[in-house]
Amino acid sequence: MADAIVEHSDVAGCLFRQGVRVCIVMPHPDPESRRTANGLTEPLQIGQFAIVDHEPVERGPNAGTFQGKGPAGERAELYLLAEGTTPAGESFAGHVISSAGQRWQTLDISVTGALRDVFAEADGSLREWNRKSIAQHRVRIGLTAIARKAGQTILAQAGPSVVFHWMPEGVQVYAPDEEFATPLGMNEKAEPQLRRIDVRTGDRLLLISTAALSEMDDNIVAGILGLPADTVLPNLFRRVRSLRDVTALLLAGESGAQSMLPPGESDGVIGGGADGTERGGEARPGFQPSLFISDRAEDDVAVARRQIMAVTERLRAREAVQPSLATSSAVPAPLRRAAGGEEFRGYIETRTSASVGAGTMTPGRYLAVQAEPPKSEHTGSRREASFSRSLSRRRAAAPPVRPVSDAPLAAEMAADRIASQQPVALSSTGVESLVSDGGAAMETTPLVKVRSSSGGRWRPDGPLSRRELIPAGSLPPTWMIIAAGLAVLLVVVGFIAGPRLIGRSDDERFISLVNDAERNLASARALQDPAQRREALTAAQAQLLEARGLAPESTEVSRLLLEVTDGLNQLDGVRAPAKVEAIADLRQFGERPLTPDTIVAGGGQLFLLDGSGEQVVEVALDGGATRSVYKTDASLGQGRPIAIAYYETSDVGAPALLVADANKKLWLVSDREARQLPFAVTGGVTDIATRGQELFVLDASAKAVFRMAPSDGGFVSPSKVAEGDDLTNAARLTIDGDEIFTSDKDGTIHRFAGKLALTMSTAGIDKPLTAARRASPVGEDGEVAVLDPANDRIVVLRRDGTFAYQYRHADFAASAAMAIDSGVVYLFSGGYLRQVTLTTD
Repeated sequence: MADAIVEHSDVAGCLFRQGVRVCIVMPHPDPESRRTANGLTEPLQIGQFAIVDHEPVERGPNAGTFQGKGPAGERAELYLLAEGTTPAGESFAGHVISSAGQRWQTLDISVTGALRDVFAEADGSLREWNRKSIAQHRVRIGLTAIARKAGQTILAQAGPSVVFHWMPEGVQVYAPDEEFATPLGMNEKAEPQLRRIDVRTGDRLLLISTAALSEMDDNIVAGILGLPADTVLPNLFRRVRSLRDVTALLLAGESGAQSMLPPGESDGVIGGGADGTERGGEARPGFQPSLFISDRAEDDVAVARRQIMAVTERLRAREAVQPSLATSSAVPAPLRRAAGGEEFRGYIETRTSASVGAGTMTPGRYLAVQAEPPKSEHTGSRREASFSRSLSRRRAAAPPVRPVSDAPLAAEMAADRIASQQPVALSSTGVESLVSDGGAAMETTPLVKVRSSSGGRWRPDGPLSRRELIPAGSLPPTWMIIAAGLAVLLVVVGFIAGPRLIGRSDDERFISLVNDAERNLASARALQDPAQRREALTAAQAQLLEARGLAPESTEVSRLLLEVTDGLNQLDGVRAPAKVEAIADLRQFGERPLTPDTIVAGGGQLFLLDGSGEQVVEVALDGGATRSVYKTDASLGQGRPIAIAYYETSDVGAPALLVADANKKLWLVSDREARQLPFAVTGGVTDIATRGQELFVLDASAKAVFRMAPSDGGFVSPSKVAEGDDLTNAARLTIDGDEIFTSDKDGTIHRFAGKLALTMSTAGIDKPLTAARRASPVGEDGEVAVLDPANDRIVVLRRDGTFAYQYRHADFAASAAMAIDSGVVYLFSGGYLRQVTLTTD
């Protein structure tokens, strides 16, 4: 098959040979001069970065490095990178890396056998998860692994995967063949493709998510890998920083790793030196230098020096420009004046001389201008500096206008008065002589009196008024007029709107509430959005409850209220149990009321763990007979019971009850006799459960669940089957086949399947669980029932953790504990032990 060569400007060329693409970066004159017969045995240096949901991090969850068993120099090294191919796969890839690393640390076999075992376990766990999950939660993974031991390097790939092997003479790209390209987690079993690769001193291996190939091709990656080692990861990050999720893992030989940091950074790198040494001096294998963070003081000094140099250059450029502007004749005069110098001073002298000659500036002011430095045109008050105000001329203020009165003069009033008192008409000569002489009448009775006040000379209501239309003092005060107007306005408004506001009858209110409720109910029937339907139904329910208070006998209100309640129950998934009956009255049992928090069923009997009475009570299902089968007794060594479990295959030949007390002792109770069993528990005991002959112990303090098989007449060989932070607040334990369920104190339910853990979200529930009890499997679809005593209900969850439906009943009030045996629910509530039939099947 002919080789196809693709030319590129940055590399010598690329060719395809037997499905593998080889890119030539720098032809080496003698490739064998640097490569020896043996592979690289020194530890690889590691560099990595990741982008998780558009956020860059130095170490992502989808990559990891692990070491196997054996002496320090002979341990097998494993480098992993995973990527999801489904929406839920990217979030699940970190669990696969963690599980695979734990598996690798327990293996001490050949490298190829260990790789096959790791891939097989990861594929089996994923297929088991997908089998029990809905379509939206199913995951598929592409997995890449590189294993090294004693100079031997093996590459394993399954699903989407790509690895770049950089050598001074070229770059080789590894991708799985078509038969190995199936992601892990599919219905069929996936096998990894194994290759042995020759890694020498100075080589570089890049494991990167295939999503990065959408931003750069093989030639670009080859060119970046050929750059100095300290710039490889930053250049890769710049190319892929627009992606949502991507992970890159760079492995380098010793000589290539010495230059993974810039010169001079070996003392300031966070975590150690460039050669992988701690600050204490001890070598640390697998050191990863910081990609984004550096705490070197020299960086700040260098940045400050660059800023100072940049400011200095700008000042020099400004000094070079200003003289040229001031002296160049080609530059316009306004610019030369703005630049300063002789041009500016000459301009000022010319202007001031012209002002002095014109008389607008005094010689003293001229001398002051010459002595003062030039001022900007924008100095001074804001009014003078305003451009819009400078466009209009200043106008002198108008002189004050003297007030002119329309009142007649005193001489005119006197003439009018005299004329009105003289019945005979006088000639003009007589009037003139009378006025000029004064007259006897004016001397004896003055017509105009001198006023002592300097106020106005004319008042309409004064004593000189010719006519008075309204007598003085007859008008009422202003406040009295305003008060009377307001009173009239209130009377009119009350007469019009009073009957509607305060005189409305109960019948009219009832009719209005029912009509509004019917409108809201009709809207709820037409709406498709559950939130809007709930809002409309809630409003209708409130209106109908108020209407029922006005007319309790109304059948129409009862019918509408029933319809509204059914609609809300459908939204909340509320169901009614088929039958609820009391089988035992425990209100008068013992000296104090029973407060059980755990019920176990089996063999036609029920066992109640009474926390307040520190005892275990047995109730027979056939007749309801009750008795105490275990009590706290210090003389017998029996401590306070904290957990119980029904044991179907005991060595006494009949089913029995296992009781764990506060003293970490285990008791086998049968026929009212309690016998202590050998019990090896390292920590504490939070709860216990059984499966066949095996005993499971929940230890919340150790964040683990242990399994114990019967031996030596007891349970003395614990093995850990589940662990993690999800068990920190666990209070109840349930075993269902190969799966483990735990209930936290705050109501959170956790499900464990192998090494996989799931927090049941209860998505879709109307009210969250607050204090859930032990989870119990119910039905054939893998559903789980949980008692929620805070809300007086039994909640049923699907296998994937989402909310399915809930049961409510009046007898569920004040419930305390629940157990399910053969599909029948046994519930303790209100002092009664009740048998609940959920369905009519």
